[in-house]
Amino acid sequence: MTHPTCSSVTDLSHYACTFSASRKVTVIDIPDPFNVIVQYLIAVAKSSPHPSDAQAFMNFVLSPAEQAIMRKYQFIPVSA
Repeated sequence: MTHPTCSSVTDLSHYACTFSASRKVTVIDIPDPFNVIVQYLIAVAKSSPHPSDAQAFMNFVLSPAEQAIMRKYQFIPVSA
C-alpha cells in the first residue's frame, strides 16, 4: 500500500518513499557506478511437466502489454 506522502512520486523514489514511510525498511541509495543491471532469463525447460503452460507464460512476459507493465515498474524492456 502506498503511503499518502508518496503518491506523487512516479519513479524508483516511490519505492524508497513507501518503504521509508513504513519504517520497516531502511533504503540506501546506490550510486550508479556501483549499481548493477540484473538480467532475468526466461525459457521453457526441456523437462517441464507443462511445456504449453510454460510457453504461454513466456509469451505473456514477452508481450507488449506485459512489457508496458514492466516499464511502469522501472524494468528495462526486453529486446528479444
